[in-house]
Amino acid sequence: AAFDTLTTNGNTAILLTGRTREFERQRNLDTWLPHIRVGRSDTDQRLYVVATQTIEVGANLDFDALVTECAPYSSLVQRFGRVNRIGDRTSNPSVIVHAGFAHDNDPIYGASTTNTWNWLTTLTRPTSATKPEELQLLRPGKPVDFGSDVCATRTPPEGTTPDAPLVPVALGSHFERWAETAPTPTPDQEVASF
Repeated sequence: AAFDTLTTNGNTAILLTGRTREFERQRNLDTWLPHIRVGRSDTDQRLYVVATQTIEVGANLDFDALVTECAPYSSLVQRFGRVNRIGDRTSNPSVIVHAGFAHDNDPIYGASTTNTWNWLTTLTRPTSATKPEELQLLRPGKPVDFGSDVCATRTPPEGTTPDAPLVPVALGSHFERWAETAPTPTPDQEVASF
């Protein structure tokens, strides 16, 4: 919807999602990478990049500003790591959007998104929402520093990082027992947890 709104209003925009086919991905890279990579020279052209989390990991990109939905602290650090990546610009206006109706009961991140928002609001004041279904924006007068030097030494506030699920490790001995069909091995390792 954000991409459609931008392009309908005559803006130049690119949509990057994780469900892009290989030939589309390559076409996007060939067309747009020169305009969003670190060290680009075409700073006069305004380009909007609308993306899912596919852009967070391993992308050496550089943006002038960021509008992002609130996320766990570690995700915000990754996202803001793409803003003014080499530190050559003085102004990087960015906004974090919080939607309580979606983030307060997040099925993937649990309470970590809400906890991150609550921590951020102790650092600077968000706009106020008069109804629960309204969005709140964190566009601070006093900026929250997501710079690499600060984030490398800052301990994430408690509850702002999602709990990692317990994933058991399958060892060779497990596979050997599972391959034995008769007689039943002792102990007989349950498969369900894997």
